Amino acid sequence: MRPRSRFRGQSGLSLLELMFAITILAVGMAAGMILITGAIASNNRNKLDTTSTLLSQGLLEQILAFGPDPAGTFNVTDCLGNTTAVDPRVQAGQPSSGATVVNGQINFAATVPPGYGMQYTECRANGQTVTYDVRWYVQTLNSSPGPPRKIYTKLVIVSARQTGTVNGGPNALILFSPPVTLRGIAASQTD
Repeated sequence: MRPRSRFRGQSGLSLLELMFAITILAVGMAAGMILITGAIASNNRNKLDTTSTLLSQGLLEQILAFGPDPAGTFNVTDCLGNTTAVDPRVQAGQPSSGATVVNGQINFAATVPPGYGMQYTECRANGQTVTYDVRWYVQTLNSSPGPPRKIYTKLVIVSARQTGTVNGGPNALILFSPPVTLRGIAASQTD
């Protein structure tokens, strides 16, 4: 007589069952790594978009702060010490000045006149830099000569986007992100 096992149905895992379990675990871990990688890329893209928005907002506020007849330009300096002269004016005799606008959006394919566009560089950790193409447009909406008061109203559109190459390189734009476009209206009155 042979001794019988108490637990006849439990004799361990077969090689096939073990391989199937390892395959399911590997697929689950790969999916988790893809999610983590996607989250890191999305976080970085959001940081760049936020910087682009803040850059546009700051420049928009500075341009709107200038009155109807500003004395000239003001300077913006990036982290590398590059200084750009910003023209907040509508050129004399013109209804608008600045970057080309199509359907209310700055056209980045068109050439920008001097004083109405810049390359702004942001310095990051480990000596990395990110460059933004920033452009603006100024339009006179209303200019009443008075008396008793002269009222001047202008529309300002500022747009910024990260620059880089499409086909790779150190500054490659991995994921497309539309330019940040902000608009503001300012009115001034003088006696």
